[in-house]
Amino acid sequence: MAKPEVAVLGGDGFLGSHVGRHLLASGFAARGSFQGDEPGWQVSDLDWSWHRVKIGRGGELRRFVEGATAVIHCGGYEPRRALEVDRAKRSGVEQTRAVADACRGAGVRRVVYVSSISTALGGREEVIDETSRYVPGTVKNGYFEAKAAMENEWYRYVACGMDVVIAMPTTIFGPGDFNSGATRLLTRIAGRGLCLAPRGGRLNVVDVRDVAAGLVAALRRGRSGRRYILGGENIELSRFTQMILGEVGRRVPRRAVGVRRLRALAKVGEMLIERIGWRDAPPVLVATELALRSREISNDRARGELQFRPRKAQQTVEDTVRWLVRTGYLSWLASADAAALDHNGVFC
Repeated sequence: MAKPEVAVLGGDGFLGSHVGRHLLASGFAARGSFQGDEPGWQVSDLDWSWHRVKIGRGGELRRFVEGATAVIHCGGYEPRRALEVDRAKRSGVEQTRAVADACRGAGVRRVVYVSSISTALGGREEVIDETSRYVPGTVKNGYFEAKAAMENEWYRYVACGMDVVIAMPTTIFGPGDFNSGATRLLTRIAGRGLCLAPRGGRLNVVDVRDVAAGLVAALRRGRSGRRYILGGENIELSRFTQMILGEVGRRVPRRAVGVRRLRALAKVGEMLIERIGWRDAPPVLVATELALRSREISNDRARGELQFRPRKAQQTVEDTVRWLVRTGYLSWLASADAAALDHNGVFC
């Protein structure tokens, strides 16, 4: 009997590549998409077929998902500029419709869509769970608005009979993160001891390998139309900073920034980025709003229904630093230290 084949949109990305590894290790046949000239060296270990796909192009999408039993969509639109609200919402909804229509037209049986924890933020709950909802207009931020609109669009397809499971990862770290804000944050903290963290700020940290396992579990056991928070350890930002600096042997800075001041600094930075036209700049205001609005996050539903079992943040930090050292992102560490940190199996 042929193995069920899963198409992974965004297979060359940080999360998508780990999903591919987990699918192949679990006995699935799989294929992955990429958008650049060719997949990067970071995914050269993936033994699957690669397909160049521009997600906004219906024909390419349809050919990619044709014949697949299921699609795991890790390539959702990620608005980087918070001040471009209308443009972000429009782009996000258009992309969502293109993917959904291609999957429906190709007869794909199930879609696992990777949403964002931002779609649960914005309310006054002390503990965030799957019943928490972002109310449009709460934050004048393109990321929050687009992600909420995209998730709502998927629910429109669910109402029409499409089988869609929605996953909501929190802040993802882990080995193999070669092009995201999370790695830039970690390397900035480790390399310079610098982190403009809000006073009393919190973070929910989850390992990319656990999110990948959670997505495959959602594919197998998730319920259509149901949301699952794939979150890990709730941790104070100050303690998370201590973990990183302790791992690389640097002194912990004793400084924090007030919420109002941090938000004002981020907004000024965003305006400057727009003025100079720096399109690949880090999403300063997006990251700031996510950090400021984060509270205690519950993963009880995923634990109960998907048997989701995330590892501790300390293990994620240790493995991520080892990977960053080995690949040269933290090249300032002495080679002897790098050798001591390195070990096999960081993708496991």
